[in-house]
Amino acid sequence: MLAHSKKLAVALGITAAAFAGTASAAPIEGALLFGGKTNYVDANGDNTASIEDAVKIDFAKLGDGSGNSAIVLGAEGDFANTLNVGDSGDLNDLVFDPTFSVDGDYLWSFGDFTFMLDSLSVVNQSADYLSLSGTGMLTTTLEGYDDTEFAWSYSSDTSDGKDGNFAFSSTATEVPEPSSMALLGLGLLGAGMAARRAKK
Repeated sequence: MLAHSKKLAVALGITAAAFAGTASAAPIEGALLFGGKTNYVDANGDNTASIEDAVKIDFAKLGDGSGNSAIVLGAEGDFANTLNVGDSGDLNDLVFDPTFSVDGDYLWSFGDFTFMLDSLSVVNQSADYLSLSGTGMLTTTLEGYDDTEFAWSYSSDTSDGKDGNFAFSSTATEVPEPSSMALLGLGLLGAGMAARRAKK
């Protein structure tokens, strides 16, 4: 009877520990804004200066020798614990028309965070401007966090006639904090202002 009680106590202890580990995990919260340069590719696989003809985004590598393709412009919430403005990360090229696909296992990866794309919508596509949005799953190697569904948005222009600046934001799909919305808005506003200045 005593041996049985010890076995039961051990089993309950293991169950409680597992439950405690699950209960203590939290969703990833915050917002991440990053940017860089991109080229656009048409259905024939050729680079095109007209986004209207593009079906694929080819993210250009940074000129810092890192092999990465984007730089952090702003970080809030859990992102700010390990990422700083100026840190670089990687994006895999993205086909967005007619259906989406990513040239790799993830859409982007910065430090301890990796984002897998689940959905994509073309919000606006014209000769020199592209806006996309969607959702995906964000994972982290940091302890204490659950995989979290995140919303994302992308905007870019090619008004320089060769390649374009882009802004990419990811925010938790739960109602974002006002500051997170402000960060996202500033990024998209900056991309829009850059496009207008370039046109002038």
